Amino acid sequence: MVYLYIILICFLLLYSLPFIVAFVYYKKRQSKVLFINQNYVRDPRYFSKSFAAMVEKRLPEAKDNIIKLSREEEYVDDEKLKSETGIVTKMVLTFNNINPDKNISEFEKEIYCGKDGIISNDKTELRAIYCKNNLILGNNVTVDRWADAGSSLSIYDHCDLGINASAATQMCVGYDCTFQRLYSPIINIGQRPDNLKKSIREADDPIYYMSPFDEKERNIRYISKERIDEDGVIRYTVLSWRNVTLNEDIVICGHIRSHKGVRICENAVVIGNIFAEDDIRLDKNALVLGNIFCQGSIYFEEGAVVGQKGKISSVIARDHVVFKGNNTVYGYVGCEHGGRIKKSKEVIETTDFKFLQNIRESGELRFNSVEDYENVSKKGFRKNSTISYAQVPYGATLISKSLFYNCENLKKVEIPTTIEEIKDFAFGDCYKLTDIGDLSSTKVKSIGTSAFEGDVGLVEITFPKTLTELKGAAFQNCTNLKSVTIPEDSCLEVIGNHCFHGAKSLETLYIPDSVRIVGISCFMECDNLKELSIPEHLSTQPGIKEISEILPDVKVSIRAEEKEE
Repeated sequence: MVYLYIILICFLLLYSLPFIVAFVYYKKRQSKVLFINQNYVRDPRYFSKSFAAMVEKRLPEAKDNIIKLSREEEYVDDEKLKSETGIVTKMVLTFNNINPDKNISEFEKEIYCGKDGIISNDKTELRAIYCKNNLILGNNVTVDRWADAGSSLSIYDHCDLGINASAATQMCVGYDCTFQRLYSPIINIGQRPDNLKKSIREADDPIYYMSPFDEKERNIRYISKERIDEDGVIRYTVLSWRNVTLNEDIVICGHIRSHKGVRICENAVVIGNIFAEDDIRLDKNALVLGNIFCQGSIYFEEGAVVGQKGKISSVIARDHVVFKGNNTVYGYVGCEHGGRIKKSKEVIETTDFKFLQNIRESGELRFNSVEDYENVSKKGFRKNSTISYAQVPYGATLISKSLFYNCENLKKVEIPTTIEEIKDFAFGDCYKLTDIGDLSSTKVKSIGTSAFEGDVGLVEITFPKTLTELKGAAFQNCTNLKSVTIPEDSCLEVIGNHCFHGAKSLETLYIPDSVRIVGISCFMECDNLKELSIPEHLSTQPGIKEISEILPDVKVSIRAEEKEE
């Protein structure tokens, strides 16, 4: 009998061993956040652009209102469209504007419009429509296949948008609309063109320049304030087998990956991507800067936003995407089983349809604290074309490498007295920068390579006596820099190669006794330089010796130095 029990136990162990191994593997395997390669993305406007290109190629040679596309097709132009009523059975092709008569109820074939288009008739049905400029779809319009605009697309209430609605610049979708796919660099959802609502966060909030951390924490259920660091941020990626909730007002500088659902509570921010096997919910004013993918549905509460201006993010669900209203997505929305924008509480009858106007972004960059400033990603604000004013917070000691490089519209920067170092290329190629405040009141010790190179708007600058080093090409090609003041009691020791190369407006310069090195080509192409005052020990420096050859008209005044006893 004992042997029988032993045999039974061995059988059960052998039978269950594969399940045990699988369970252990399932619990311990190292989950990873899915890498998304966005270097190649299929153009969401591919079909409409292909159709437009084909029409634009063939329409000029069309005769008798017959165009040869894949086959010969009859069409009506904007003039003949005026006499159409009921159902239009032919294609509509015109290089002009279109605004069909109210007696038309359906277009059975594609519409091409070479300028602006307005489909304002109530309960109009379209097969597909392309407008080269702006397009308006009024109330109760049904699109069977796609609608696309080469500029902006305004969609009013109660519309069925078919398979795909897209726009090259921006889109606005009203209430009680259904869709499968939406695409535009800016999609304003649950809003109308004449009443676009601003995001709760400023366009130049420092969180937009933070990068996700790859360090991982596992099986967290509630991401709460107890987990934030001294800077008020959570700096890791969450991988979990549970439902994950990011509590209110928290910024997580990482991704969230859950094998169940995810909820982002009110005013919370996710710097990275969100992946979930179940539903994802974004509460009021939640913000996700990356992409959202889920096997379930995605629900947006009032004010929730995905993405940021200038970058394309994706919101993709296996089931549904539901917007409550006043939402914004920068990029792409797709769902297999259909999406919708909920009905508005108030019914607004619209008769005056308007094209979507460009959204004005704030050009001012301010930081709430030194911590916010120091947490900006390594890429900084380089090549940002929206910033016109930047305020570096008091208490900051460093302006990092390339922080404002090639901010082509940056005009003014407030640099606090606490700054000690301006790194390489910090303000390089900021062509419109004219005001950097009074550097003489700061504690700056070093100005990096090409820190202000190409800043043609700078006219004068006074260095602080704490400055010890001007690195190579620091002010190269600052063609309007007329006045440079270095205090007599300065600590400056090094003026690097090419430092003022191309400063064509510079007239005079006093170099104090503290300087030991003047690099090559330091004053090359300083065509208006008239006088240079230097201490005697610099007369053999490369940047001084070459002046007699490259700038023969410059008066070099050599000051005698007191000899040490």
